[in-house]
Amino acid sequence: MINDQMRLLHSPVLLVFSIAALTILVLSAVTWEYLLEWAEGVISFALLFFLISSVMKTKHLIVSSGCDHCADIGTLLL
Repeated sequence: MINDQMRLLHSPVLLVFSIAALTILVLSAVTWEYLLEWAEGVISFALLFFLISSVMKTKHLIVSSGCDHCADIGTLLL
């Protein structure tokens, strides 16, 4: 029984499974890194879009208020 277990430990099948498991771990780590970079880009784009839309809404509110001085500031914001 012990000899069978020792043979299994030294078998090429175990070596192949170990290499496959390590390969899967490395690939999943690389994939997670790319996914995190992608998510970071999406979040940055969303924040930039929110900032631009906020500036445009502020400009619209200032220009539509009717004050000439405020309208000049609104034009500068664009």
